[in-house]
Amino acid sequence: TVRGLPVTPISSIGTIHLGGFGGKLGISGNLNDIYYDNRHSTMYELDIPILSYTDIMNFIEAQPSDINSIDVEQALFNLRLLNIQELDRLSYHFVAGDTTSVIEIQKKIQVALSQLKSMPESYKEKKKKTFPLDLSLGYYTSVYTLNMDGPMINSTNHMISMQAGKTFNTPFISFLGGIGIFGGIGFEFSKLNLNYEYTNLFGDPIDVSLSLSGSNIFRSTIGARMRILFLDAYVDYNLGTSNTINAGFGITFN
Repeated sequence: TVRGLPVTPISSIGTIHLGGFGGKLGISGNLNDIYYDNRHSTMYELDIPILSYTDIMNFIEAQPSDINSIDVEQALFNLRLLNIQELDRLSYHFVAGDTTSVIEIQKKIQVALSQLKSMPESYKEKKKKTFPLDLSLGYYTSVYTLNMDGPMINSTNHMISMQAGKTFNTPFISFLGGIGIFGGIGFEFSKLNLNYEYTNLFGDPIDVSLSLSGSNIFRSTIGARMRILFLDAYVDYNLGTSNTINAGFGITFN
């Protein structure tokens, strides 16, 4: 995320300028590799579905013009479990533009259907284990400068955070795209600098500067999110030296 405001005049006060950037990185996938050792999974443990008998029949009976390369690749991946030869060669010709080769693929799959029904249990899909929560690490920083035609206030803020969330699907409610809850902890570091110049009784200019550190270091967050059709709505509550509540909505396109 990047945000900013160019130098903007404020009537009778001076000018204000702000800017900032930040980002959030999901780490659940990395934890999956470490905790469940998914990096060494065999192809039977990948999260690619084994085609059912109905899927195979639909593929065989479909018109060649209705089949695309994704359909062919999915069928080939599953049928490699049956050690069917020449499918790679036919697939190569299909991708290269020879659409008639899909007819030969259909014939070979039809011959293999009887073998598919007797596939050993060890070949059946094993669902890939995943970490139960979505975890992320974030860093955000922002700078504010207020220039009052002499006195100047500059504030710098940094925050490091870790967030965890869980989304619950609601297939039984068609218009509801899911409900999620999330929470997190963050560490904040802030500093405010004040600089100005004044003239003493003897007419001598004196520069004055003051630096203050923020009193809040630890912050926690809890919130919820809901999607209704294409509209996302959320609300969260932040606890720290100053407690805040945030709410908003956005539009999501899939």
